[in-house]
Amino acid sequence: MNTVRNLSDICSKDVSLAGGKGASLGEMMRIGISVPHGFVITTDVFQQFAKDIDLHEKISSISKKIDPNNLSEIRDLSEEIKKIFLSSEIPKEAREVINGELKKLETSYVAVRSSATIEDGAVDTWAGQFESYLNTTEKDLLEKIRLCWASFFTPRAIFYRNEKGFEIYNSSSMAVIIQKMVNGEKSGIAFSADPITHDRNCMIIEASYGLGQSVVSGQTIPDRYNIIKKPEIKIIEKFLSLTHNSNHNIEANTSILTDKQITELSELVSKIEDHFDFPCDIEWVLKNGIFYIVQCRPIINWSYKTK
Repeated sequence: MNTVRNLSDICSKDVSLAGGKGASLGEMMRIGISVPHGFVITTDVFQQFAKDIDLHEKISSISKKIDPNNLSEIRDLSEEIKKIFLSSEIPKEAREVINGELKKLETSYVAVRSSATIEDGAVDTWAGQFESYLNTTEKDLLEKIRLCWASFFTPRAIFYRNEKGFEIYNSSSMAVIIQKMVNGEKSGIAFSADPITHDRNCMIIEASYGLGQSVVSGQTIPDRYNIIKKPEIKIIEKFLSLTHNSNHNIEANTSILTDKQITELSELVSKIEDHFDFPCDIEWVLKNGIFYIVQCRPIINWSYKTK
């Protein structure tokens, strides 16, 4: 069984082994993008775990009893599946390899990120449906891995499968990414093209203080910067968050990112877009003057909307 692979040994062709997110992160490392170091627990481990506990049979049995259009029953099904994951052990051999790789990272805290083989496509909106866990310790690691696997069957994911005509349990699989935790001073998201107007020459960057989960989830209002890329990168508009400024005792009308940082991040995002050759939705973290990329995927439905 291929239990783990270092992110640096993964490329964009390794989706079946590392999932969409893992393949993307590995590919960026190969072209010199700063990505937090780590490894991927491959889809082989998920498949072996599922086989050992007869997961397909168990899910098929309990899913026959529910109405696929009843949200309450879907929630109950999701909870039952989650219990199956949490009450089952990861194979011993895999546990030993995972713990060994964790020690090599020489860190007290890691980020644990789900990476499904169906994730990060350009059309289907799986983005944000699967779980990630920050600041995870060695003590909690194995549980967080199983919770990432279980998030393959969240109510939202199950309902979406029904909507698309997929089986609840199908041939798709889940890898899990383990990375050194980067507790950034600033973080946010960036779109290499405008997701609303589909202007390929317009880039949008959103920034907040601390970790970026609140921005991704829409819980806080970030700074927003509009940038044009050609004939040269230029900041054309800034929309500053008064909430962030007041919460961090920052003087009013002060940008979270400096113009120099905005330009540097814009150049990085352009490099990533040029390499992948599609409009990108990117999550970034800034720590000690270095921009780290922790997620890159196509802007959802771009090709569909522009046909």
